[in-house]
Amino acid sequence: MDLMVVAAIITGALTVIGTLLAQYSGRLATGPDTETTLTKQGEQLDQTLNAPSEQKRTRRWPNSASSWTERSQSSALEP
Repeated sequence: MDLMVVAAIITGALTVIGTLLAQYSGRLATGPDTETTLTKQGEQLDQTLNAPSEQKRTRRWPNSASSWTERSQSSALEP
């Protein structure tokens, strides 16, 4: 086998090993932060889903059937 091919294979293998080690060490370093973040997000989601929504009670649709009918009738009367 040519020396260039052997060098390329070794370089590729070392690159893959280095990438995997970097991912693993990064995951170990950020693991506690990830758990804390997920816990906080879960608590916020529970509060959001359990709280009565002000938007649901006061929401009005701008194109309700009556206003749409009124608009279409008034535009039909205009020349």
